Parts: sequence; structure tokens; C-alpha cells
Amino acid sequence: MFARTRRFFKRRATRTVEGAGKVFNVKEVRQNWGFIRQMAAQLTRKPETIREETFRHAYKRLNLSEAQLAQTHKYYLTRFYIFSTFASLALGAFIFSLLRLNWYSLGPSLGALMLMVAYSFQASFRLYQIERREMVDVGSWFEARSSWIPAPFQAQADRSSDQRPRRS
Repeated sequence: MFARTRRFFKRRATRTVEGAGKVFNVKEVRQNWGFIRQMAAQLTRKPETIREETFRHAYKRLNLSEAQLAQTHKYYLTRFYIFSTFASLALGAFIFSLLRLNWYSLGPSLGALMLMVAYSFQASFRLYQIERREMVDVGSWFEARSSWIPAPFQAQADRSSDQRPRRS
């Protein structure tokens, strides 16, 4: 009863696969498969020499001073506040476009919002690394919610005096 339908779909599937094989040039891919596999293995292979560096080693390697670190902190702090301001403006434009159903300005305002949030995140993450004085991953920044909005720069000597337990 369904033999005719089964044959129809079988022929249709065969034609589709053959058509796709011509479009993607399957014969040539099969002939060059060894070379493609070799190239893919080179892309996915981890390099043997991975340099892992701590903040202290980078500090020494770059010959940084505390004043240069404070200047870098100020630079990223300025970037954070500028991009956060633009992100809030882009959020306002996005909400306004959404409420007015203006589809032509909705996309660009969403794109600007995402870009400004990404730049704000980058600056906040760099400031978190400078404040902790260690190379950390994004997960530890994400867990430390108090560091999402950065604080002013504290010199190393000031930080150590804040962290000492007080005697009573």
C-alpha cells in the first residue's frame, strides 16, 4: 500500500544526496581527506610550550612601577565609566525603540548596547586583575560581585595595611 510512497521518498532522497554531492564536490574531498585531516590535526594540536605567567612575573618582565600601575588603573577606570555611560544610553535607546516598535533602530541600538557592555566588562575585568594583583580567570571575577563596579586604586602598601588583622 505504501510501496509507491516509499519509492518516491527513496528516489527523492537519492537525488538530494547526489545533488548535494555535486554541490559540495564530495569526490575531491574524499581524494584529499588525508591532507584535510593532517591540517585539522595541526590546528587542534596544543603547542608544547605554553607560557604561564603570574602577575608578579609580568610585573618584573615589563619593568613596571607602582605609578605606571596606578596610571593603567586610572585608564581602565575611565574606560569603564565612559562605556558604562554609553551602555546606559544605548539601553535607553533600545527600550525606546522597543516601546515604539521602531524596528529600524532596534537592531543598531541592541548592537551598540552589546558592544558597550563588552567594553565595560573588559575594563572591569582588567581592573579586578590589577586590584588583586594576579592573573585570574573570568569565573573568579564573576563570583566576586563586589568587584563588578571597580574601586579607586590602592597602592600595594595601603592594601597590605588594610588586610592586617587589628589587635585590640
